[in-house]
Amino acid sequence: MVLDLGIPKMDGLEVITRLRALGMTTRILVISSQVQEHFASRCALAGAQGFIAKKDALEGMAEALKTLRAGRVYLPASCYGTGIAAIAPEKNRSESQRLATLSDRELVVLQYLARGWSNKAIADELLLSNKTISTYKTRLLAKLDARNLVDLIALAERHALVE
Repeated sequence: MVLDLGIPKMDGLEVITRLRALGMTTRILVISSQVQEHFASRCALAGAQGFIAKKDALEGMAEALKTLRAGRVYLPASCYGTGIAAIAPEKNRSESQRLATLSDRELVVLQYLARGWSNKAIADELLLSNKTISTYKTRLLAKLDARNLVDLIALAERHALVE
């Protein structure tokens, strides 16, 4: 199965988790415009066997599908402790580490906030209450050591979490 992370009303990570909870053993290749550094490992932990960035999809899709059909995983090197995080400047590395502590849902809420969505719009999109989104926003501020929404947006932009 090829799964795009950007599914409306439910994030792709939740789809993977639900498929696995239902006992489905279908091999899942995630295709995403999101940064591999932040999402590939999360997808693998949720139960996907492959991850490919949309920018690499034309060149890598055939190889990725062939690898999954052979029963192997197709993940970027960043999933194995190398890649961007290993060479990031110290300030960004600590930000990367803080981002890694976010839950899947917190990361999705951060992306919507960084795109300029209101709490109510995010709540409607994710089928959650406005209060729940407010709680996520408070957690994001604390976990990412941000003073306000502007800081959250700047951090999301620095780490290419928004398109």
